[in-house]
Amino acid sequence: MNILTRHFNYILVGSICIIIDVSISNATNGKGLNLDFINDFLGASLIFVGVRYLLINTTSTSQQYYSYLKTALYTASISIYFGALDFFVFPQPSWFIILNMFLQLFVIYGAITFCKAMFILTDHAEDFENRNRWKTAQSLIIYLTFIPYTLILINSIFELTESNTYIDLSARWTLYIIHLLSIPFVYFIWVLYTTKQHIKQV
Repeated sequence: MNILTRHFNYILVGSICIIIDVSISNATNGKGLNLDFINDFLGASLIFVGVRYLLINTTSTSQQYYSYLKTALYTASISIYFGALDFFVFPQPSWFIILNMFLQLFVIYGAITFCKAMFILTDHAEDFENRNRWKTAQSLIIYLTFIPYTLILINSIFELTESNTYIDLSARWTLYIIHLLSIPFVYFIWVLYTTKQHIKQV
């Protein structure tokens, strides 16, 4: 089982790279490049590799386990696209922004399916403490990230289509919402670490 710790390390380090954003933008007239010191593209690539290794090298009697991991793998590949997109600064048309928001929502859904897969994996390993933590992580992502982001997406569609029914959020409220959305992923990283440590001891 210790070989699994390597796969968890990829996902753990990749997740940390994504959640920590340190960058410098060099743009003129709305166009240019964005230099990430802690790179989202690298982070997403590490997650993709880690999830792929888990899919190949773990066994389970549950077909749902493989289905959940495959969904997480697909969404990790979309995260690589977002990581590559972050390198460039350019004016984005409304349809492009809305499309990317839908894709980002699917990425969040991928995090939920990964939690479901880890619930099955830890339950099979009789690691009931981490199993319950993955259930909590799943609930946090659903209620503090997926649902709020869905509402933001709906509001953004109304705003970008110049409808009069959208809510004009101030910069302060936007910052509060961003912090709220990130809370579940901090917990997600912690549960990744505790699960890896348990596997390491087996």
